[in-house]
Amino acid sequence: MLRRPDLGLAVRNHPNLLGKISSAAQALGHQSPQINKNAMIKEILKSQQKQSGVKVGSSDSSSSMSGIGYILLLLSSLLLLIGWFGSWMPDNNNTTTTTPMPSTSSTSSSTEAPIADKYGCSFGFQGRLCDPCGVQTVKPDVKIVGGVDAVPHSWPFQALLAYSYVANVTIPGTNVTQMYSDTNRFICGGALITRDTVLTAAHCIDDLTSSFIVEYNSSYYWYSTVPNQYYPTLASRYSVYLGAHNKTAALNGVAPAIKVPVVYVQVHPEYNLDGKMLNDIAILKLAYEVTLNSNIQLACLPDPSIPHYPTNYGVDTYAMGWGTTEQGGNTSDILQNVVLELLNGPTQCYPDNQDQFNWNTQVCSGILAGGKDTCQGDSGGPLYILDTVPDQNGTNVQKYIEIGIVSYGPGCANAGYPGLYTRVSGYHKFIQEFI
Repeated sequence: MLRRPDLGLAVRNHPNLLGKISSAAQALGHQSPQINKNAMIKEILKSQQKQSGVKVGSSDSSSSMSGIGYILLLLSSLLLLIGWFGSWMPDNNNTTTTTPMPSTSSTSSSTEAPIADKYGCSFGFQGRLCDPCGVQTVKPDVKIVGGVDAVPHSWPFQALLAYSYVANVTIPGTNVTQMYSDTNRFICGGALITRDTVLTAAHCIDDLTSSFIVEYNSSYYWYSTVPNQYYPTLASRYSVYLGAHNKTAALNGVAPAIKVPVVYVQVHPEYNLDGKMLNDIAILKLAYEVTLNSNIQLACLPDPSIPHYPTNYGVDTYAMGWGTTEQGGNTSDILQNVVLELLNGPTQCYPDNQDQFNWNTQVCSGILAGGKDTCQGDSGGPLYILDTVPDQNGTNVQKYIEIGIVSYGPGCANAGYPGLYTRVSGYHKFIQEFI
């Protein structure tokens, strides 16, 4: 079911090109003995990050473009295949600039000393008011063998990220001015970690919304998203919905979901510096502290005294989102959840391509046999495990702890292709600095 973003030529409303390339690569691997399948997997993984025109980002297929989008996607696929055989590919970095941050050394090493909570809260309590995390009044349905509709409001930590942008653009070589409008579109998931802070993926900000396409006289023109009179700041383009279960209902203002403006965006300063999709984490600060209730609660962060968490593999993980329920399909209106497995990165996840990963800052989760996964539109959403967390009385109780952020992966639910997630425990310092 569920998995990360589509690879999208900044065409954000299309099926997963990466999945198509992955499938094509596998097909070629079976048809031609001259092709090294492991090398091709490595190129697939690399290709997700190093092209500015071909970047990862969530999709909402419910608002698809015309056939030209698919043509562009197929062209991109062809370019990638040409790159494999001819070592040619343009590298035009065109990323959105984020709000400047104070200097930080958050390189996220697993040997980093424990970071004290910014507000002096003990583990299990978060934010300015040291609210207890992981509070659930509705029991989730986790005894499942595949992705299913979540029990309404059983994941009150879930956030829905929406994007808006309007611009007046001039068509090159003409005096024609045309208005581009893309408003209140679902792009990613996230998790509420304090009353005014949402944790999501950096690529939801830097890659997914950095450019757009305008059609004029059957031609298509690319533009970068820049501040303008309609959206003067990066943060002004984003809104977060909390308490949502039905995506469309939430976007249309139906209670109990609430819409909260974003006032500050902080992408990790070292996101994707080496082209390996590392440090795929971002923080969104909300316009105000929301009221916690049965539909809106805080996700538990890992215990900061454990720098490399979780410490065990083979345990169940839990993912949820409004992404597609199959590769290339439509996003889901109803929040989905699925049970996966936490895999041992060095031995179970792309063992012949280990140079692409940093297991201090990434985790691998999925089902090696295939059939269950996160998928397009789930980017930025949380990955949980069930573990003990102290309650108000100091008693250890079972709660869901966010261990990962949906990042990327080739295709969706394909055997041997598990998903990659940002390891939350590798970013205690970064999170505490901007929480």
